[in-house]
Amino acid sequence: MQELEAFTQQHCGTEEKAAHLHDGVSPLCVTLDTSGSFLWYLPSLTCDEDAARWFQVIQKHLFDTKKELPRPPKDTSNANDRAQFYARGTYLPDRSYFSSVTDVCNEELTEDVESKGWKHEMSKAYTLRLNPRWCSAAWPLEEPKLNCILHIKSLAEQAVRNLLASHEDFKEYCDSMPRLSDEPLFNSVLVNWYADGRSQIKWHSDDERCYGNPTNILIASVSLGASRYFELRRKPRRGDSGLEDQRRRGILLHGGSLLVMAGATQAEWQHCLPPDQTCNAPRINLTFRRIVGEKRRGEG
Repeated sequence: MQELEAFTQQHCGTEEKAAHLHDGVSPLCVTLDTSGSFLWYLPSLTCDEDAARWFQVIQKHLFDTKKELPRPPKDTSNANDRAQFYARGTYLPDRSYFSSVTDVCNEELTEDVESKGWKHEMSKAYTLRLNPRWCSAAWPLEEPKLNCILHIKSLAEQAVRNLLASHEDFKEYCDSMPRLSDEPLFNSVLVNWYADGRSQIKWHSDDERCYGNPTNILIASVSLGASRYFELRRKPRRGDSGLEDQRRRGILLHGGSLLVMAGATQAEWQHCLPPDQTCNAPRINLTFRRIVGEKRRGEG
C-alpha cells in the first residue's frame, strides 16, 4: 500500500486518479474497450521462493553474457541503466518443462509435469525467432543460459492457455487465434534488465508488422525482482482534452507476476514503465511474443 501511495504522489497527484491504479496483490481481468482489447494480470506465476531463485540465476547469466560478448552497436544501457537481451537458437520443449534451477532429474517434478499433460515429443525441436531490430541493441542469449527462461516460458504458456480457455470474454478472441495446440504458444523472448527505478521505457505499442495483425496480438510478460509500476493508456486521439480521455491505468507488477495483453491492445493502447524514485533494486522482465511470417532480413 505504501508503494501505491508513493507512486500516486509522483505520477497522479489525486485520489481520483489513484482509483485507476491496481496494487498488484489480486488478479485482474479487464476488457479495455469495445474493440476487443484485453488485459489480464496474475500476481504470482509460482511461489515467491521460485521467483527469487529465477531472478538470481537469470541475472547471473545476463551479467556473464555482457562480459563474454561484444557490446551491441546500438546498446544504450550506459545512458538509461537498462540492458536488453534476446533468446536465439533451437530448443526441445521438454527441456523447458523439466529444466529448473535445481535438479532437472527431480522425480517429483517429473511426475507433476507429466500428470498435467505438459510433456511433448522428445524429437520435436523449435526455433526461437527474433525481431531483427533486437540484434543491434541487445545481447543474444543461447542455451544453456536459456534453460531457466524456457522453463518460465512454459509456465507462462500454460497459464495463458488456461486463461483463454476459461474466460467467456476471451471466447471470440480464442476462436480467431491460430491453432497452436501442437506447438508452443510463443516463439520469441526479449529480456530487459533494469538497474533500479531510474530505468524506464517510454510510451509505445508493440504493433510492429513482425507480430502480425495489431488487432490480434498476444503478449505475455513475467516480472522478476523489484516491483515496478506498469502504465497503460488509450492511444492519443484528436479531441482528447486530458489524461481522463486516455483512460490511463496502472498496475504494480510484483516479482513472479504474469501480465498478458491480448486482442487489439497493441492497436488501440500504449504502455510504458515510468521511472520510480522509490525503487532502489534491480528488476528483470521477460516478454514472450509470437513472430509470424517468413524470416526477415537480419533474423538469421
